[in-house]
Amino acid sequence: MQFGVAKMLQEKLDDEFYVIYDFSHHL
Repeated sequence: MQFGVAKMLQEKLDDEFYVIYDFSHHL
């Protein structure tokens, strides 16, 4: 259970980081 939550959070963070990284390179 806890592993599943951690995995889900990691994927969410990866998505947000990618969006921020991508956005910063288009300024």
